[in-house]
Amino acid sequence: MNRLPTPAEWDAKKVGPRQEISWQAEVLKSPEGTNLSTFLTAIARRFGHRDLSLSKHESYKLALDAVKGMGVPFGHPDYDWSRASAIDIADEEMTYWDECADGSNS
Repeated sequence: MNRLPTPAEWDAKKVGPRQEISWQAEVLKSPEGTNLSTFLTAIARRFGHRDLSLSKHESYKLALDAVKGMGVPFGHPDYDWSRASAIDIADEEMTYWDECADGSNS
């Protein structure tokens, strides 16, 4: 006999893997008052502005990779976490794109 799932079973089916970055993006704030979401968005928009072939998803993935590559947690007091700094980080990352595009090894 088939039965309907209980509310607890239904909710358990809807819950996917935890995505801590999602809630942290809105909650984590730097000493400057910038939240992680705003910081990532600034980097992603700069990437998208520079390379129009990037999808929004690709721009955000590159932004996440850039922040992870910094090697410190978001909001670390030794770093500037402002939107202007986010643009500077994106510009620095894109200089490596330019180096890869010209094929040089220097």
